[in-house]
Amino acid sequence: MTRYLCTNCGFWQSHFAVPMSCPVCLDFRHTPPAGAFEFWTEADVLDRACCHWMDNEDSVTTFSCVPHFGIGPKGYLLRHPAGNVFFDNAGWYGPQALGWVAAHGGLQWLSASHPHTYGALWQLQAHFEPTVAVQVCDLPWTNAFRVTHPWDDRLELVPGLSLIHTGGHFDGHAILHWEDRKILFAGDMLKFHFAGEHLTGLSTHKGFNRRIPMSHAEVARYRAAIEPLRFETVYTSFDRSVCSRDRVLRLFDAQLAGPPFFGPDTEREVNL
Repeated sequence: MTRYLCTNCGFWQSHFAVPMSCPVCLDFRHTPPAGAFEFWTEADVLDRACCHWMDNEDSVTTFSCVPHFGIGPKGYLLRHPAGNVFFDNAGWYGPQALGWVAAHGGLQWLSASHPHTYGALWQLQAHFEPTVAVQVCDLPWTNAFRVTHPWDDRLELVPGLSLIHTGGHFDGHAILHWEDRKILFAGDMLKFHFAGEHLTGLSTHKGFNRRIPMSHAEVARYRAAIEPLRFETVYTSFDRSVCSRDRVLRLFDAQLAGPPFFGPDTEREVNL
């Protein structure tokens, strides 16, 4: 089978022929293209995109695809003494990016928060053959790669680095906590709102494109998942910012205090 990239959302799927549609675009959280679906093969993407990376000060390297496809998630390489971990994914990794990862220890574990951030996970699997961990509820979305370690509620990948099942945005949505570094990789559990480079607010959502809020039960589950965690820095699927656990808990408390709402609660955000 051939892998095909949906240019509208960035989701890769495997088929014997060009697909008729994209399951992510037709899902209630997303929006389909204005016209016909367009799919690219690996060769098409190789000619049209490249991968950039930035080495951060906290042993995290951020990867992004330029130009990005669809929602344009970022990928994060966590350099750990017990073995490197990759969480969430850019839409494409060129030869230079793959070479950089190889030169810095390769990969021991590969995972993602949810299907919107699978990106070119299949490339990393083919190149490095790491253990691929996906929460069992999201297995139906893994057509483009092979899951080698399904997991349920919590999974420690290397000492101090643990996947935690939150549900919510997707049934299998997961976060990754780096305890020693006090970093939370929140996937799409959180969205940052900025004025320039200044973090002005937080929000959470079931479907961002469709402006669908979370239910109270889903927010309560998010809250229970992060309450025991210590963190001072948060990486979402798209951004990094200094953001404490207490600030995130206040967002969830605001969500639970009244009717479900989409976007930042501006009246309460002033006090965050």
